Amino acid sequence: MELLGIGMPGGVEIFVIIFLLVGIILPLAAIIDIATSQFKDGTTKLIWLLVVIFAPFLGTLIYFAVGKGQKKPKRTFNLNSED
Repeated sequence: MELLGIGMPGGVEIFVIIFLLVGIILPLAAIIDIATSQFKDGTTKLIWLLVVIFAPFLGTLIYFAVGKGQKKPKRTFNLNSED
């Protein structure tokens, strides 16, 4: 079955497409998360950015496993308080 004159992607092509998407989307998500988060230490953000940029696959996995625990907790505001 052909789609627009191009054959449907097979096993290797699908693997390459998934590999490229994961290789682009996950590091990009990590960079956005790092850039928009507050960390406990000022240099930690810079170090994580450099790790993810220079080692996108391994750096992203390490960041999501370890680095997310180094962020400051987000402040929440209670709008229903009577103070």
